Amino acid sequence: MVLATVFVLLTAQWAFGAEWDEAQAAYEKEDFAAAYALFEQLAIQGEARAQFQLGVMHKSGLGAIQDDSTAVDWFRKAAEQGHADAQVQLGYMYLYGRGVTEDAGVAAHWYRQAAEQGSAAGQSGLGQMYDDGWGVLEDDAQALYWFRKAAEQDFAVGQFSLGNMYFKGEGVAQDYAKAIEWFTRAAEQGLRVAEFQLGVAHETGQGVPQDDAMAFEWYRRAAEQGMPEARYRVGMMYEQGRGVEADFREAVRSLIGAGIRGHAQAQFHLGRQAHVGSGVPVDYEMAMLWYERAAEQGHTAAQFNIGFMHLNGQGVPEDAGKAAAWFERSSAGGDPQAQHALGVMYANGQGVPQDLGRANDLYRASAVQGYGPAQFALGFAYANGKGVAQDHEEAASWYRKAAEQGQADAQYLLAVMYLEGKGVTQDTVEAYALWTAAAAGGIQDAEEVKKQLDPYLTAPQLTRAEELSRKYLKQAAE
Repeated sequence: MVLATVFVLLTAQWAFGAEWDEAQAAYEKEDFAAAYALFEQLAIQGEARAQFQLGVMHKSGLGAIQDDSTAVDWFRKAAEQGHADAQVQLGYMYLYGRGVTEDAGVAAHWYRQAAEQGSAAGQSGLGQMYDDGWGVLEDDAQALYWFRKAAEQDFAVGQFSLGNMYFKGEGVAQDYAKAIEWFTRAAEQGLRVAEFQLGVAHETGQGVPQDDAMAFEWYRRAAEQGMPEARYRVGMMYEQGRGVEADFREAVRSLIGAGIRGHAQAQFHLGRQAHVGSGVPVDYEMAMLWYERAAEQGHTAAQFNIGFMHLNGQGVPEDAGKAAAWFERSSAGGDPQAQHALGVMYANGQGVPQDLGRANDLYRASAVQGYGPAQFALGFAYANGKGVAQDHEEAASWYRKAAEQGQADAQYLLAVMYLEGKGVTQDTVEAYALWTAAAAGGIQDAEEVKKQLDPYLTAPQLTRAEELSRKYLKQAAE
């Protein structure tokens, strides 16, 4: 069947040789109107190459009206004649639902048709289908087989994908050295995702010695091809002076390059710089612009910061209602800082109706993520019966979690509980240690209360208390 298809294609190419050359020449001269007319004449006569070319022109909008449906029609005509590149393109259109109803099974069929003709792009595409389980049962061995076929034809995407299988140990024993070898072969052909992956490998020391300078070089190459994540990492390395001499101007230039290409973290970082004046003058208008771009993509920290700016009237009129709305969006995305802030607003009835139960739900959602201020707030609610049944043991548990993160208020109140034996076994030494840590955290009353305990502690107890306080301070620093 494959030989018959090849014979038909070669016969057609011979029959339409002169006309094809004329059409190609017009296309290369960018005389698209003439090229399209010539390709169309050939395509109507059944020339698969011309049918494919018309498909390309309609898919890209170069020299023809951009129209995915028309592109699919021409790709199908060529594909049914065995044109491998058209089969690959038709598979792509079905995979992503361009001009046709999305259908991964049909996409896999056309990739297979091309792959079995020896098309490296088809082999790589079919390998990806097996790797991800799109239109076929997920099968690492089959993915590896087809990726290797494409890689051995020096197809960069296949080389990268094969390297990724070795890197992750999927379908083959994990082998970082082989992964790096294939990534390098793909990167040398200018495949930006391979260049980026080599940057990651050198930054993390996976498969190669850790080397920030090499990481920067590979990221730079990928960035020069417009890869947003690479631009972001180049910007951060310039800012931090890792792998390259620190250069804030170059950092900002690269971060802006990532930001305008839709990189949410770069947008947030640029907003943060303008918000707090990190390396640039404070500019609330610019901060809001970048935060909003990131927020539109669901960046929860950007959403929180917009809420913070509305709450505090930074560059916008002070508006607790708008602040609460932004905190709500950020909270829904799981941001612990926003969950705590919104909890405070519900507890105080600020910008929202007062609702202590809702406040405690938000505190808990934040606290279980390890956010210290929320752990303290939840402990305080249990200690005082605010929106929950009073429970000193539960209060002490949350205070301890917050205290171990350096929350000075939690350290102070947990010390009171140890002194009084509420929710915990009475322990004056523990109380003294916690007050010592709280004093170091800036609670002035803690130092005074601690002094009042001095006469009641023995020298060994004081020594033990100092050891415990150092433990709390160390935990907080970590």
